[in-house]
Amino acid sequence: MVTKNVPFGVISQQFNPLAVAVAMDCSFTARAFAGDMEHLKGIVKAAVSHKGFTLVDILQPAFRSTK
Repeated sequence: MVTKNVPFGVISQQFNPLAVAVAMDCSFTARAFAGDMEHLKGIVKAAVSHKGFTLVDILQPAFRSTK
């Protein structure tokens, strides 16, 4: 991605926490969208009650100011 701070782009690949969790044999891995609160609530409840390491990746829309 080319930005003002990185005019020639980023050479390295983006970090994917879910891929790392799966590769490290994480016992509970999930991804949810912040716009679907009922589904997100169920995922978080399941993650908290899980015995073992959990990773929940929550996707949310980017906030852009109109100013």
